[in-house]
This record gives sequence, C-alpha cells and structure tokens, in this order.
Amino acid sequence: MQELITAGTVKAAIGNLQYSLEENGAYSTEIPKAKDAGSYEVYYKVVGTNNTYDYNKAKGKVTVSIAKVNQAVLNITNVTGKKYGDADFTFTTTGGSGTGEITYIVPAGNGVLSINGSTARIIGAGEVTVKAVKAGNKNYNEISAELNITIAKAAAPALIFPNAGNLTYGQKLSESVLTGGSTGYGTFAWADGNIIPTVNNTGYEVVFTPSEKTLKNYEEIADIDKKNNVTVTVSKANPTINLTANISVESGNKTVTLVAEITGANGAVKPSGSVKFSYKTGGNFTELGTAALADGKASYKWKNVADNEYDIKAEYVGDTNYNTVQSDIQKIDTRKKNQGAISFTTISNKTYGDGEFTLSITGGNGTGEVTYRVPDNNGVLSITENKAKIIGAGTTVITAKKAADTDYNEADKSISITVAKKKLTVKAEDKLNVIKGSVRP
Repeated sequence: MQELITAGTVKAAIGNLQYSLEENGAYSTEIPKAKDAGSYEVYYKVVGTNNTYDYNKAKGKVTVSIAKVNQAVLNITNVTGKKYGDADFTFTTTGGSGTGEITYIVPAGNGVLSINGSTARIIGAGEVTVKAVKAGNKNYNEISAELNITIAKAAAPALIFPNAGNLTYGQKLSESVLTGGSTGYGTFAWADGNIIPTVNNTGYEVVFTPSEKTLKNYEEIADIDKKNNVTVTVSKANPTINLTANISVESGNKTVTLVAEITGANGAVKPSGSVKFSYKTGGNFTELGTAALADGKASYKWKNVADNEYDIKAEYVGDTNYNTVQSDIQKIDTRKKNQGAISFTTISNKTYGDGEFTLSITGGNGTGEVTYRVPDNNGVLSITENKAKIIGAGTTVITAKKAADTDYNEADKSISITVAKKKLTVKAEDKLNVIKGSVRP
C-alpha cells in the first residue's frame, strides 16, 4: 500500500484537513492509500469550528494515477531432442509476474508445430519460433518471450512394397495394378511398364518415389531400398489357331498339305512347341503326325490321300506361356478345289461402351455362306449374323467360316480381338459446406 498524496497543511486555529476517496464518503485525517495501479480521486476538505470561515468552500480533489509495472523476465523452458513422429509435448515457462494467462503462439502455416493451449503437436520437421505471451493484469504490463525450436527428421521409413495385379501373358507390366504397400510415404511404379512378363518369372523391378512430405520429414531413403522385385502372377494366354488344307497332285497321287498358323499375343514372344494333325472319315480321329513350329507355323504333308470327304483338325500342344488350343474341325473333299485365303476386314480398336460393329471378310471362293462365331460365355462379344455387340472388356477369338459348295472346300479364319476397359471419369460438384466457426480445409 502507498499513500496517494502528500498531506496538506492548514493553521490549527482554522481546523484540520481531512481526506476521502469518495466525495460524500467518510473523511478522516489519514492519508488515503492504494495498492493497485489505476486512477484515483482523492477528495479533501477543511474541518473546523471557527465561525469566521465558510468551511463549505474549503474543499477540493486531486486525481492521482498509479502506473502498472513491468513483469519479471519471462522464459520458455527449452525444448530439445524432438523429432518428427514424437508424441505431443507441453510448454512451460519461468518468470513473469502476476496472474495473467499465458498463451502460446506459432506462425500460421509453419508446417512444424500446431498448438492447442500449452500442448504442442509435431506436424513436420524443421525450425519454428514459439512465442509465449503472459497477459498483463491491473498491476502488470503484458510480457512475451520467444523460443526457437528444431524438430529433427525421423529415421528413414522401412518400406513395404505393394502386390502386383494378375496378368495374362501378352499384357504389359503397366496393366498390372500395384496395390498396398507403404503408399503413405510415396508412390510405387514399375521401373519399365512396357515389359511383357513371362508366366514363369522371379519378379520385376518396382521403384518407389517419396512424396514431398516424406522428403521433408524423414531422413533420405537409400537408393537400394527404393527398388525391389515384385512377383507377378501371369496366366498362360490363349493363342489363335488357323488351319488350312491345300490339295495338290504329286506323281499322280493326291497330297494334302496341312498348315497350322498359331498366333500369340501382340508384341510378345511367338508360340513355340509343336502341332498335332489328325483326320477322320467317320468314327474317331487318327493322328497323322506332329510338326514343330517355326516362326509361328507348322506344316505336315499327308500323302497318297484317297478321293473322299474328311474331317481334319490341328492341336497346338502349348508351351510355357501359351495354353493348348485346338482348331475348328474342318471338312475337306479331295475331289474339290481349295478356296483362296480369307481375311477379316480391319477392325478398329474397341473400348467397352462402343456401339456394335459389322464383321466382313475378303478372299475365299465359291458361293458358300459366311458365318461368324465366338466362344460360348466369352464375356466380351456376342454375335448375331454379322453384327458384333460388345458386352465386356477383355480378349476373345472371332472365327469366320465360308462354307463349302459344289466346287470348293470350306475355309475359315480366326483372329483375336481385345476390347479395352473404359476410362472411369469421376466428377465432383463444386460445393463447399462451411460451418460457422469451423476451420477451412
């Protein structure tokens, strides 16, 4: 407590000075005192019994101010040894004066710390300046302190590599979707997406690319740890097979040259192995012989063939990347002529969702009807007469057959067609719901 004014003087014959903090309050000769800073009005008057004085006019007031004082030096307790990924921690201070509340502040968008009350949450590695403000009160001015804090990077994360989606031989690695793995740290991709993986494989290289967040908050991941072989399950492909029979006369005897053309996946290694050729004139098929494939073709000469009608077929035995496939059974009559080769009119690239398209061929001979077919339950195409309707994405085989007539044997041709998946487009409405008082994202 301190006296607000210095005592005034008046002659004893007149009376004495008395004081009060209220104009109409109780007065006394004691000097008014105060403890807290602020503005005070001290009222005074002369009190006495001398009739020669008008005591009603012997009064006044003095305005007195007590200034606030500065607080003691404020310090934020040092924070060391923190790294990204550590738990929340609490700030404390020493020093300061009075009962003012302490508020902790970091710059907006600092990317290192967020603060709720005195609790700090690490949101990134780096440096940030924390400011503590101790509020003033009626006796003390506000005071603040700052502390520079460094949050170290966390140790390089141990990566878990993703799993690869299944493929069919002929598809590129880029078509195998990588799922799972440590995607919270970045992205994974095939080192070379153009590779066509084989059925028997020990895996192909996948490369990890760290995100900006990972680069900022973690120690550098070693190059050797950013690469790993990931195995891909590859199913054998179904090749297409086309069988032709060419009838000729050699040394007075009929010879039928059977040619099987095995077409594999586009851009992949051609099918290898061998083809078995068989015939029948009723009853069961009899194997004629086996021929090795050379550049996708195998041929067999069936000699001394009697004039008759025969059923013939070819069966590719498959290899490490291709399944076994059997040709359609063809009817030949060695008394008739061969048709010229038939070919499909070019079919443009197809995507699921495209409209139906028309099939047509060129080549062949005679008046035989042309029909088209696809395997049952193929899930890709359905055919009505010469119209093909897309029912799903994938690969299937279309076979065109030009029937025999009185002069010519039947002829057929098979091709593989792939219908691509349709790209999915997702469109979000441009709306933002904001609740009053909420933080914008």
